[in-house]
Amino acid sequence: MRVSLRQLQAFVLAAEEGSISGAAARMNLTQSAVSVLIRELERAVGVPALLDRSSRPAALTEAGRAVIQRAQLICSEADLFSQELQGYSDLKRGIVKVASSPAIASMLLAPVAKAFKTQYPGIELQVYESDAAVSEDMIRKGSADIGLLTIVADDNPELSIEPVLADSLSMVVLKSDPNAGRQSISWREVSAFKTISVRKPSSIRDIIDRAMSKHDMTFTPHMEVSHLATVLSLVSEELGCAIIPAYLVERRDGPFSVIPLVNPTIKRTISLCTRRGRKISPATLAFSNLVRKELSKKTRARK
Repeated sequence: MRVSLRQLQAFVLAAEEGSISGAAARMNLTQSAVSVLIRELERAVGVPALLDRSSRPAALTEAGRAVIQRAQLICSEADLFSQELQGYSDLKRGIVKVASSPAIASMLLAPVAKAFKTQYPGIELQVYESDAAVSEDMIRKGSADIGLLTIVADDNPELSIEPVLADSLSMVVLKSDPNAGRQSISWREVSAFKTISVRKPSSIRDIIDRAMSKHDMTFTPHMEVSHLATVLSLVSEELGCAIIPAYLVERRDGPFSVIPLVNPTIKRTISLCTRRGRKISPATLAFSNLVRKELSKKTRARK
């Protein structure tokens, strides 16, 4: 017969309390139930008795004295084990690994991370910034718990994808630009501007090219760069206008004006992504809930 933790707890508590009744009260059991647990332990280890029940208070036998410290240590470690796990379920500790693009991380994830660390200071937040393909792979392999990405659900059967923010591509110019006050600009007008955009392959260029193809148009920027942050720096130096998602300038205190691009309006959806079928941790669930809450504020603010 195997020794159970419950049997050890009954033995330790009876020894500490000096009685079966005291142990029963602490375990919220009947005295007979505690007596059964101790007898089962004695049979399991093959000794006649660990406690002398005839004495008042109950005293340890020679065999009981030989193992009481080890039994106490086991029970103590089990309590610590339970407390540690409880800390994870109570959101007092844990780790959340988030995969995202550099642009989304800097403009959307940063304020969410601040709110998360304020609310859950004991949970470690790790952010991995990569392109969409690398981020998706991290989620599939389990090296990231969750992602905040722009990906297409139909292309990713292994991922569970939940849209949390819809954005559209816009033209960003300096506030001093003659076009800064315009309500919108059509894509057929874009060729008349000195445009700056990210080069292929990128999710933004892929979305643009798909939309242009559907409407028998093409998009050829005057200047191409690899990172979205560089685009705005070049606009600041009066080298052209940017074709980028609107959210990239919403938090910037800078000299920029955002003009919606229309006919067609090209939408870009940002989604929470997890590996399909994988149960997420309480900490990851708390993070995803906070992402939904914070990004819903952004959506309401635009209306």
